Amino acid sequence: MSANPYEQQQKVIVAILEKYKKQLLSLPNVTGVAVGRKQRKGQTTEELSVVVFVREKLLDLAPHEAVPREMDGIQTDVVAREMVPKLCATDPFERFETMFSGISTTPRDNPLPWGTIGCIIRTDGTVPQVPMDEYILTCEHVYAYANPLSPHSTTRQVMQPGKWMPLTPAPANYNCGDYVYGIQNATNDCAVARIGGGRRFINQIPNSPGSIGYRRLNGIAVAVVGDSVYKYGATTKYTRGEVTYVNYDDVNLNMENAIVVNSAGLGDYWATDGDSGSVLVRYRDDMVLGMNFAVDKASQTNKVSPIELYYGYSVGFAYDIGTQLRNFGTNVTLA
Repeated sequence: MSANPYEQQQKVIVAILEKYKKQLLSLPNVTGVAVGRKQRKGQTTEELSVVVFVREKLLDLAPHEAVPREMDGIQTDVVAREMVPKLCATDPFERFETMFSGISTTPRDNPLPWGTIGCIIRTDGTVPQVPMDEYILTCEHVYAYANPLSPHSTTRQVMQPGKWMPLTPAPANYNCGDYVYGIQNATNDCAVARIGGGRRFINQIPNSPGSIGYRRLNGIAVAVVGDSVYKYGATTKYTRGEVTYVNYDDVNLNMENAIVVNSAGLGDYWATDGDSGSVLVRYRDDMVLGMNFAVDKASQTNKVSPIELYYGYSVGFAYDIGTQLRNFGTNVTLA
């Protein structure tokens, strides 16, 4: 299996982007910045560049308002597109005695906004709020009602499965753990719950449609532009995509250094509501690259997802998995 050819080049361009990020985002008409493949005459090239997203391309800008043609020897690429991220959290199916990546979860206090179990991690006890143990990992916005700091919280209990009509209490055996700690800001959307209720776990993820069994999650790595990836979300299940941009910042949103993923097929969806918390996995070696937390509302497709007839979205956002895990310890690993 060959390494991604962009890996070394991306490191150089990311450093340049970080150097000029504030300058670029302060320009009028600019909506975001990232690192991605340069486009020429509507065709995507094999050349990486600093990509600057604008509401529309304008010709009458003053020199100090225009995007530079290059930065430290690296060409820029101006793309007329304004993404509209939408947080997603909702749905799944049956109760699993042995939990794994891709199945649904929710706080007991609010079983309507379901999300997805990303994976199971083991912490090292270096963060006081998170003692050494094994934990469910998902998005903080999925488990928000279990956070005792929330005005809506009455219990730290979280459940699996995550779908239950709130007319009567969910069965007691739906409990799968207790919320411990989480964080949601410009570069993070992650939370952990200590496993309970007698549940077991395994760090596997359902295989692609037509393939038998599961795929083992082999570790963590860093996303590189062009990586072929997949995810298994509670609502849309298995979907394929490609890392299109890394280090994406949005001027209108509280979002920095996000990974942008496009669906693999034209018109196909990548994710939708309920897929938040699912992990972004590199196809060639099953390494976890990130955690999916939002979709781009502007990318809604005409195809519907298989559960509840939700419309899917062809573009999604993920945060780097290493960045998320460092919130819970110095040396956090897959359990």
